[in-house]
Amino acid sequence: MIVNDSGAYGGGLYGNVKVNGEAEIVDALDCLNLSIRGTSKVSGNTTAKTISVFGEGIFAGSVEAEKLKVSGSCRIERDAEIKTSLVRGEMEIGGRFSTEKAEIKGSLDVKEDVEAEAFILKGKFLVGGLLNAEEIEIALKYSNSARAKSAGRKLTSACKAGFPACLEKSGIYCTLISLKEIKSIWNTLKPARFAGKISKSAPAARSV
Repeated sequence: MIVNDSGAYGGGLYGNVKVNGEAEIVDALDCLNLSIRGTSKVSGNTTAKTISVFGEGIFAGSVEAEKLKVSGSCRIERDAEIKTSLVRGEMEIGGRFSTEKAEIKGSLDVKEDVEAEAFILKGKFLVGGLLNAEEIEIALKYSNSARAKSAGRKLTSACKAGFPACLEKSGIYCTLISLKEIKSIWNTLKPARFAGKISKSAPAARSV
C-alpha cells in the first residue's frame, strides 16, 4: 500500500506500507515494512518487521517490530516490543518498552518499565518504572534528565560533574548498591583519567 496524500485508510495485512504525506490507518496494521515520510497515525496495534519514521509517527496501540528507526518524533501510546531501536529525535512510550538494543540521541519518555540488553542514550530521558539492562551507557545533556531506578551489570556515564554527582543530579541509582557506596568506591578508586567519563562494572548482587 502506498499513500501519497491525506486521508483515512483501513488496516489489515500488507507487504510494504509507504506513507508520503499525512494519513491515518484506522485499524490494526500487520505488514513487513512500514515507512512514514511525513505525518501518520495508526489507530490500532502495529506489527511489522521494520518501521521507519522520517517526520512524525503516532501509534495509538501497541507496537511489535524487529527494527525501529526514527528521525523526528515517534509516540507509542501502549507497550512497545522492538528488537533494535535507533532514534534520532524524540520517542514517547505510554506503556512498557522491551528491546535488545536501544540507541537514542535526543529524548526518551517511557511511562512504565524499560527492559533491554543494551541501553545507550545521549540527551535526556524519563522512565516511570525500572530501567533494567545488561549494559547502560548514558550521556546526559539536559538538567531535567532521568528519574528512574536502574539495574545493570555495567554502567557507563559521561558527565562533567563526575559519576556520583551525575547520578545524584539526575535521580538515577543502581538497585545493587546505594549512592553512598558508589561515592565511596569513586573516592577510593578514581584516577584523574576518569574525570568526566567513567566505565565500570557494578559489583555482584549481595545475598539477602
